[in-house]
Amino acid sequence: MIPRVVWVPDLDSLGTALARIDRATRERFEEPIGVWLRLYGHDARTALAFLDSVRRFTARADMSMLVGMRLDLAIASGADGVHLPSHGVSIGEARSLAPGLLIGVSCHDEREVERARDADYVTVSPFASSPGKATPLGTTGLVGLVSRARPPVLALGGISLENAAAALDAAAHGVAVKRSVDEADDPHGALCAFLSTTHGRAARMSPRGSVP
Repeated sequence: MIPRVVWVPDLDSLGTALARIDRATRERFEEPIGVWLRLYGHDARTALAFLDSVRRFTARADMSMLVGMRLDLAIASGADGVHLPSHGVSIGEARSLAPGLLIGVSCHDEREVERARDADYVTVSPFASSPGKATPLGTTGLVGLVSRARPPVLALGGISLENAAAALDAAAHGVAVKRSVDEADDPHGALCAFLSTTHGRAARMSPRGSVP
């Protein structure tokens, strides 16, 4: 099952991130959600220790653990999936090395979306204004990329409770969220609020807009 909500927590401080993930997973979610862990710049030993701790938390809440970029860490940690950059390890290579993993790919334009046709899901970004990112796609841009995508699309970049519905109305399968959960006093409640938004829109979607 491809999660409709994927959380991308800030990992600048692993201790702070682990405490936040702990708080977010003390109760189960009504359906699986994902947590995408982008452990850039951390050595393998530190990263694996962190992932081992996160795995214990995600298991109790029915949350899928997705490791960003590092296929080796995804395999070693027993993750549920790996999220690949648009350039790097190919989808075919990842499947041959780890056939059981969910494979996501980051996409930003039509060429990257078409190249990721064999992924299990893709993220398309930036949907809305996000610090340090390119010009937002907006609803029109997202609709265009979703129409060209074969896998389910998660809208990423500047996603909030205020604009998540617009992304879903553009036929995105779901949303990938960062600051709206990171900055929430209750991260579990914030994730549940996004799940509720996706449920409300899923009932109105066409077959193409639900699960491609």
